[in-house]
Amino acid sequence: CIGSCEKGEWEQALQLFATMPRHKVTFDTITCSATIISCAKGSEWEKSLLLLSTMVQSKVELATVAFGAAINACQRRGEWSKALHLSSELMRRKLEPNTITFSSTISACERGGQWEQAMLMFGAMTQSKVDLDSISFGALISACAKGVDWEAALQFFSDVAQSEVETNAIICNALISACDSRGKWEMCLQVFSTMGPSAVQLDMISFSTAISSLENSGQWEKALHLFSMMGTHKIAPDRIIVSTLISACEKGGEWEKAIQLFSTLLQNMLEFDNISFSAAISACERGGKWEQALQLFSSMARREVELDTMAFNAAVCACEKGAEWQKALELVSLMPLAEVQLD
Repeated sequence: CIGSCEKGEWEQALQLFATMPRHKVTFDTITCSATIISCAKGSEWEKSLLLLSTMVQSKVELATVAFGAAINACQRRGEWSKALHLSSELMRRKLEPNTITFSSTISACERGGQWEQAMLMFGAMTQSKVDLDSISFGALISACAKGVDWEAALQFFSDVAQSEVETNAIICNALISACDSRGKWEMCLQVFSTMGPSAVQLDMISFSTAISSLENSGQWEKALHLFSMMGTHKIAPDRIIVSTLISACEKGGEWEKAIQLFSTLLQNMLEFDNISFSAAISACERGGKWEQALQLFSSMARREVELDTMAFNAAVCACEKGAEWQKALELVSLMPLAEVQLD
């Protein structure tokens, strides 16, 4: 019964587990491991650790699968130190680590910004002759990029081709993200452009990260080109991508394109946020469209979008540029009510 609750139904699994002593059913490796797996899928790392302790206290034989599930739960919650501790405990108890335990620990270190620990764990993984996978390579590439070893990230990406691991979207997206974090938009675009022809399927993350990299580097035309490719790959743009494009066009002085993109946001009924509104208002300010800027600003309040410093600054600047000093002062007077300050 507990095994059937593994898919995220951790509360039901725990309830069944708790009733076992009452029904004179003893704990065993299978039931304990299944319950830990269920908690792990619900990202309940504390409960996973508690169950592991229960296994020790009840003198139930520990299994690698139980440790793997608990490590995965810690990874999902960003508890990298706990994941490392469990990985060490697994080896101390002379249990055989596997691909899941190693990959989950490397991913936990990556999320925690512990790139050196991630590299050490990957080294241990290769020495133990455990099968490498795309998750471990992807996490390692991301970890190195977040650290100071940019060259190592590129080397690990090259190592994938020499291994038996198939280069997939997880690995490519990790390198695209690494390129973005280092401002390497040319390399980011190069990796992106190889994905389709190499039969690596482009996904939302691929487009979002690549477009973000181009926006950060002021390459608004190339960002728009990638945006135009999304329909071909049957990927619908989300709020984040459209907001990034609006910002890219606004920074590039292409205020008309920015406003046009914002209209796309409205037409597709995508979720609104203050970033996309502020970028659109800034675009209106650059284009001298103070009335349209004020309309967008008013629309934020109507749609219950948070009015932040960026939005106020953009609207005030638009009014100043249009010599609408009275309206600019009215906006400034509203700022204390919204608990924001003028930059």
